[in-house]
Amino acid sequence: MYCKKCGAELPQDAVFCPQCGTSVGGGKAPRENFKKNLYRSSRNKMISGVCGGIAEYFGIDPTLVRLGLVLLTALGGAGVLAYIILAIVVPSDEA
Repeated sequence: MYCKKCGAELPQDAVFCPQCGTSVGGGKAPRENFKKNLYRSSRNKMISGVCGGIAEYFGIDPTLVRLGLVLLTALGGAGVLAYIILAIVVPSDEA
């Protein structure tokens, strides 16, 4: 059996692809197979990749995350502080 999204070979009892995380079968997946980690993106990067990483984590367009950051900044300045903290704390996906 092969993953329809990335083409990786799958074990017969697989629920999710171990390479890309795509659902490939029915039933409930064990918790350890469903781990997602937040990383700063190197592909959707404008400044440090924080917004791109958040967008990849949630599976949404990075432009929406960037617009949300601009809105947070315009409504009180919390966006700049949050961005700086995340740029320091969140690891890069290149590591």
